[in-house]
Amino acid sequence: MVAVTVAQLPLVVGQREHNLSLAAEAVLAAPRGIVVLPELLNSGYCFRDREESLSLAEPLDGPSVRALTELAARSGSTLVASLAILPAEAPARGEGGVPAPTSAPRRQLLNVAVVIEADGIIGSYTKVHLWGREPEHFLEGTEPPAMVASQFGRLALMVCYDLEFPEFTRLAALAGADLVVAPVNWPLEPRPEGSRAREQIVVEAAARQNRVAFAVCDRTGAERLDEEVGSDWVGGSLIVGQDGFALTPTAYGRPALLSAEVELEASRDKALGPFNDVIKDRRPEVYGF
Repeated sequence: MVAVTVAQLPLVVGQREHNLSLAAEAVLAAPRGIVVLPELLNSGYCFRDREESLSLAEPLDGPSVRALTELAARSGSTLVASLAILPAEAPARGEGGVPAPTSAPRRQLLNVAVVIEADGIIGSYTKVHLWGREPEHFLEGTEPPAMVASQFGRLALMVCYDLEFPEFTRLAALAGADLVVAPVNWPLEPRPEGSRAREQIVVEAAARQNRVAFAVCDRTGAERLDEEVGSDWVGGSLIVGQDGFALTPTAYGRPALLSAEVELEASRDKALGPFNDVIKDRRPEVYGF
C-alpha cells in the first residue's frame, strides 16, 4: 500500500511564492508517498492576456522546479504538479521581462506536468487537450500520457481536460500504469442540486473501465470573478480505486488535503471476476478506430 495525497490549494494568479508556500505546507503535512498538486501551480490560471502569461512562465529548470525538488528531498515523497513553462527556444525577454509581441509566436507557452523526486524531474508531459481559452496561451502537446517509473510505482501523467477522452485514459492502462496522476483546474459550472461534479464521475468511470487507480488534484479559490477571464473552481479533488469507487470524501469549494492508502499493484490485475478482463475482452477489430 502507498499513501497517495491530493492537495487542493487556494492558488493565486501571479503569486508564485505564495503558491509554492502553500504547496510546501501541504507536502510536509501529507504522509510520505505520492503527493499531487494542482494545475499551473506556479502561475495561477486566469491570465488577462498573453503578456501576463509570458511574464509568469519560467524555464523547466526554473525556481518552481528547484523549490519542488528541495521539497521532495525534505519529505521523501514523489511530487506531481503542472507548471506554466517557457520553452528554451522562446525569444529572449525584453524590457519588463516580456518579449515584444512582434517577435514572439502566437502560442509558445507549454502546460507541463512534472513528476519530481529528491534528485529532480524524473518525468514530464505536455498537456495535449486544451480547454477554453488555453490556446491563446499554450501550445498543445503531441505525445501520449507519459509513463514514469517512480519510487512507489508506475505513474501515468496527464493534465485536466485530457481526462475527458476515453482513448487517452485507455492509453495509460494499456501502457501498464499503476496510478494515473492528473493536476487539474476544473471550472465551476451549474449542476443540479445534490449532484456530484460530472468531472468526478468521468474519473470514476475511467478507473472502472480500465481497472486502474486515479489521483486527481483540483484547486480552490476563485480568480478574477469580476473580469471576463475569471473563474471559480469545483474543488473536486479525489482519489479513486481500481473498482471506480472514490477513496476520499468530496471537498467542494474549500482547501483540503485528502489522502488514501492505495494498492498500486492491483492496477495490474484487469480481471472483472472469474470470467472477464477489461483489456483481454476488447475487440479493436470491431471498433474501427
